[in-house]
Amino acid sequence: MLSACRALLAAVPAELDTGVRRRPVTGDATRTAAWGDPAITLRCGVSRATTGLGPITIDGVSFLTSTRAGITTWTTSDRAVSAAIDVPKAYKEQVYDVNPLVSALLHALPAIPAAPGP
Repeated sequence: MLSACRALLAAVPAELDTGVRRRPVTGDATRTAAWGDPAITLRCGVSRATTGLGPITIDGVSFLTSTRAGITTWTTSDRAVSAAIDVPKAYKEQVYDVNPLVSALLHALPAIPAAPGP
């Protein structure tokens, strides 16, 4: 898990959208990246989501979503190592611009193997 998260975070862009630049994080920087103010955060190695709306698939990555305290969390539901993107409501108009950029990065995380057919 840790090596997958390190590889993911090594590939994150300096900017998600115009003016939404990468910033320092508090806590474990080997598993977390942040951009903008208020911060959009990407957390790698989180617990697998079991509840939420979805799955919603963006660029081949499936997510479950939940909203709490003005932050929508998009948690991968099809990756062997789960990741979550926390998007504050301030980015409501940009969410569909930001998520494809992050989704493309999440392809680097191994997918859950498909169940064998009958």
